Amino acid sequence: MLMLRTAAQIRGARTLKGFRSCAASTGVPGQRAEARRVVQAETSLANSELRRRWLARQWEAHAARIHESRFAAVGERGRVRHGATPMAEGD
Repeated sequence: MLMLRTAAQIRGARTLKGFRSCAASTGVPGQRAEARRVVQAETSLANSELRRRWLARQWEAHAARIHESRFAAVGERGRVRHGATPMAEGD
């Protein structure tokens, strides 16, 4: 009969490929758990890529709005307002 006296006698699973330890499980996960982990990682990667693209579009739209507002401000400075009366030279 094999007797294990301390945790030091148990082989560490750090060298086992695909090993995940958590509070509920301290063994090598089954194929379903590993497949689920792969799917979750791929989903996370796809989501981060979609977010990166969305953010890039938002920055482009923001830059376009800033660009348009700057040109509008320059146009307003050079334009004479209709209906405005010039001041008399003596005033």
